Amino acid sequence: MPVSESLRREQVRAVGTAFLRLRPLVAVFGVSLNAALLVASGAPGAQRATVACAMFGLLTLFVVEAWMLRSRQVTEGWLLATRVVTTLVIAAGALATGAGTSPLLPLLFAPLGVGFAAFGRGRPATAWLAFAVFVLTAVAALGALLPASESFPPVRAPHAAGMTFVSAVVAVVLLRIGVAGLTDAHAQTAAVLDGLRIGALAEASLRARHAEALGAKVAHDLKNPLSAIKGLMQLLAGRATEPRDRQRFDVALAEIERMQTTLDDYLSFARPIEDVRLEPLRLDELVRDLASLLEPNAERQGVTILLDAEAVQVLGDAARLRDAVLNLAANALHAMPSGGKLVLSVKREEDRAKLTVKDDGTGMTSEQLAEAGVPFRTSREGGTGLGLALARGVARQHGGELRLESRPGHGTQATLWVATAIGVNS
Repeated sequence: MPVSESLRREQVRAVGTAFLRLRPLVAVFGVSLNAALLVASGAPGAQRATVACAMFGLLTLFVVEAWMLRSRQVTEGWLLATRVVTTLVIAAGALATGAGTSPLLPLLFAPLGVGFAAFGRGRPATAWLAFAVFVLTAVAALGALLPASESFPPVRAPHAAGMTFVSAVVAVVLLRIGVAGLTDAHAQTAAVLDGLRIGALAEASLRARHAEALGAKVAHDLKNPLSAIKGLMQLLAGRATEPRDRQRFDVALAEIERMQTTLDDYLSFARPIEDVRLEPLRLDELVRDLASLLEPNAERQGVTILLDAEAVQVLGDAARLRDAVLNLAANALHAMPSGGKLVLSVKREEDRAKLTVKDDGTGMTSEQLAEAGVPFRTSREGGTGLGLALARGVARQHGGELRLESRPGHGTQATLWVATAIGVNS
């Protein structure tokens, strides 16, 4: 059973128990006054005896229930049974005092209304609605079909008006106790569930931070030993004389390089948001420096780098923006193994800076585009999927966003928005 349903049932049981304990105190007031008014109206003996038996029998049931519930809670089945019995007994009393015109008829709305509040929505509520309609229809139909009887005539005025008033007051008080209690119970259930949800989210966030910190520490601690291993392997590779040995060393060094790249990507991705240091910087100069850095690798692949950078000053973290652009450019170069054009663009649009990395490489399918930026999910051989995730995180930390547009065979365009442009320098 879901936690929400279990909580709801427990709350309904608690409120139902409190309601049934208080009900006799309200009912005794209504039964006594209505009995006195019925006697004062000059009602026939059979009518008085029938109504008295029904009403005082129902009151006795209420008292016994309250006594039984002194040290226990009512069950859901018990609640349903007592509402059904109460409704049927009141309906019988109404039939004996004028049916559709009976002054006892308002009493029916107390058990029926409390039932709706307890059930809420769903099949039980629909079944209870059908029961309520059946009872009310039966009272009206039987009152119209049964012949007038001298033993059970309608209650005379003005006593009928008095009984109607008493019945209405009793019904309103019972509805107030039951419906308000159940409404508070549902609200308390929602508050408990909201507290559980907030607690679960806080716990998940704490666990994520701890896992992130642990992963970053492990990655950081692995970098130094890995650098030592790489240096040793390079030393041994330089002494190798056999071609096959040199080939093996090259493979090992390539794998070490891949491990270092993965660790660097993870450390950049796991860096806390609190570490962001915003300062004025020229985004166009940052991109020009990166273009110079990328140029040797681009030339080896036959890729031409085209730069279109307006002078835009932003308030940003230079290290993070540099990592983001490098990752986007590395993805672009990887998509052009046979050469092509890599366009790096910086523009200002109102109070935002628009940085674009565009290639005319292999492009991505719609499925690949949908998964782009999901950590550790990538279609690139040896990739980690952290590059795009890092770039997207950097964009968000700078009040912007990262948008990707791509089609197979038509290349990819990554647009990183920075929402902290503070000026344009000539």
